[in-house]
Amino acid sequence: MRDDGTERRCRYHVGEVVIHVRANYRGVVVRACSPPTSSPVAEAREEPADDTPWYELLLDESTGRALASQRDLVADTSGRGIRNCQLFLHFQAFFDGRYQRFSRN
Repeated sequence: MRDDGTERRCRYHVGEVVIHVRANYRGVVVRACSPPTSSPVAEAREEPADDTPWYELLLDESTGRALASQRDLVADTSGRGIRNCQLFLHFQAFFDGRYQRFSRN
């Protein structure tokens, strides 16, 4: 991740479960990133480019991932986890409505 200040503007953090309000899916944040500028996702998106943080998400009930703009996300307050086979690559536990990263020793 580049040190361009994006992480400081992020509303959501790694391990938080969110809902995409326009596409109606749930996911867990695995990475906060700068706005995409030269990818198929950037070319296909409807909104103009700006410095809004984007998030890489693991999708619920899926094996997939997605990039989502902060403006399209809200916190999922249900307290429920997600089902995605890649969870074990990023997190060690789900506690109090949030995924816990592996401890760094």
